[in-house]
Amino acid sequence: MKAFTGTTILCRENDAISSFKYDEKAAKELIEAGFGAVNSHIHDGIARGTGVLIALNDAGTDADRVLDDSSAQYFSLEKSVAKSQSYPTSLMGALALLRQMYSDANWYAQGKASTTDRSLEALIKNKNLVQIFEAKDKGNDLRADKIGDANGIQYTILGGGNEFERIDEIKATNAKFIIPLDFPEAYDVSDPYQAGYVSLEDMRYWNQAPTNPKVLAENGVSFSLTPYELKSMSKFKSNLMKAIEYGLPKTKALEALTTIPAEILGKSNELGSLKKGAFANFLITSGDIFDKSTTLYENWVKETKTLSTIRTSRIFEGIIRLPQKAKPMIFP
Repeated sequence: MKAFTGTTILCRENDAISSFKYDEKAAKELIEAGFGAVNSHIHDGIARGTGVLIALNDAGTDADRVLDDSSAQYFSLEKSVAKSQSYPTSLMGALALLRQMYSDANWYAQGKASTTDRSLEALIKNKNLVQIFEAKDKGNDLRADKIGDANGIQYTILGGGNEFERIDEIKATNAKFIIPLDFPEAYDVSDPYQAGYVSLEDMRYWNQAPTNPKVLAENGVSFSLTPYELKSMSKFKSNLMKAIEYGLPKTKALEALTTIPAEILGKSNELGSLKKGAFANFLITSGDIFDKSTTLYENWVKETKTLSTIRTSRIFEGIIRLPQKAKPMIFP
């Protein structure tokens, strides 16, 4: 007898490749921002199944675009909105459910079950993939790491941007982090009556949030940067510039957008740098990629030009002729 686990809130058997459909409009925004590849998954449930790594190439087919159809296994602390089950209704319940899930998987792996559980089998099958946990808060970062430690798992953690507030404990996790560049907007305090509702804690966080990447870098925490949950891709570059203004070294910013994302996904031989055997993903710009006045001329993904804002560059016998001062930059 084969069945899915009774806890339907856990979507461990989900695989993003089954639902994948290339969105040219969304891809265009990412390409114009300088991205060449995207790693994604089904954003629903506590155990979310596997993700998919996609090259942003409009000219190719899905066979060309799919770089990995099982790029990682994903988890979060948020219950499914697609399922009807109401449990869990609290953070404590979500943590308890995760602990029970791993306990059930260990018991099932010992061959003690009389039935086949497809959900647990999916969890066990994917245990050797990269394990990514969407925590989205400094406290949940630490809670997720503790669950991982208890089960022999080192999660890569999607943070919340407030890791600087508990940096010593964050560093002690030895985890790699994926950090959103989603800084709070300035509060409107022009009305003195409304200004009274803005707490000192909120104002302090608004002021210090852009230092988060700098603090992580200074403390030797390995992290990549993501536009996750930004309402507009244009905010990504402006927030990246702000993080650099607040002390993030440009070399660390470049690593967080190239080599470290590739390392997190175990794709360093294919993405994140230009070398023999790797995909030819690179940018051509008018200057320093982290200069506000720099123009992105071209974005190449897997040897294919996906973006061109100039007509003066040509390829002849493998030689790229660039406008004066143009520089190639590596992007994943």
